[in-house]
Amino acid sequence: MRILNYFEVLKEKEQFPQGKTNINILKLFEQLPEAAFACGYLSPAGKQRKHWHKTGMDIFIIKEGEGILHTADVDKMSETASNFENHSVKAGDIYYIGTYQVHALENSSDIPLIWLNIAPISHGQSDIFFI
Repeated sequence: MRILNYFEVLKEKEQFPQGKTNINILKLFEQLPEAAFACGYLSPAGKQRKHWHKTGMDIFIIKEGEGILHTADVDKMSETASNFENHSVKAGDIYYIGTYQVHALENSSDIPLIWLNIAPISHGQSDIFFI
């Protein structure tokens, strides 16, 4: 068992690691392959690449900011996407994404969009497919 305090971890890490992109992920509990926990950060006007997974589901909690959740359905046989939709999300929203469902966040506010995510660790490694 391990207990972390989200606010203390952020303070310790001096907020989010700043990379070359407008999205940064702070990984926590990486030792849990079936339910890894991460915290994501998108700069204002930042966008994730649209992607999907073949196994496991993603659970998201929007912590700060506002954005647009882009979704679509992926056909299991052809692996092509259809039924594209956009959904507004804001701080306090909780949602899940199933298998073969395209998803990507876009920050539509002038403050960072920050979210918490629980998903299999493979979603950031071998089980991620971009469109």
